[in-house]
This record gives sequence, C-alpha cells and structure tokens, in this order.
Amino acid sequence: MQPGAITVEMVIAFITIVGAIGGVWWRIEAKFTALADELRRARDDLADYKLHVAQTHVSIPTLKDTEERLIAAIDKLANRLEMIVARIEKIPTR
Repeated sequence: MQPGAITVEMVIAFITIVGAIGGVWWRIEAKFTALADELRRARDDLADYKLHVAQTHVSIPTLKDTEERLIAAIDKLANRLEMIVARIEKIPTR
C-alpha cells in the first residue's frame, strides 16, 4: 500500500460522516419546515379572526355616534311630549 492512498475504510468513514451530517441537516430542516407551517397557519388564523371582528363587531366611534343620535332623538321626543302636555293643559274644561 502506498502512502497517502485512499483505503476502503477511509471511504466508508467519509460516507458515514457525510451521511450523519446529512441526517442531522434533514432533521433540522424538517423542524424548520414544521415551524414555518405552524407560523403560516397562525397568521392565517389571525387574519380570519381580524376579518370576523371587522365584520361582526362595532367600532367605538360608531357606537358613540349611534348613542349621540339616539339621545338627540329621545330629547326631541321628550320636548314634543312636553309641548303636547302643555297644549292639553291649556284646553278649557267645562
């Protein structure tokens, strides 16, 4: 055997080391892929939830505006009722 010659044992050791490194890389890559899929699902779920909230819930400014309009309408009704009561009280009785 010549010095510096490649032996079968060296080839087997090289293949074993490369295979081990490849196996570890494959496992790590699988974990990253699973995490990326989970993150993608979480983003999709969040987007769906945001859409649901936007479609079904009322914003605070809209709620305040509605409340102000209702109070204004009730005040108008109260004023009209007071006017009607005042007119009824002016009707002469026999």
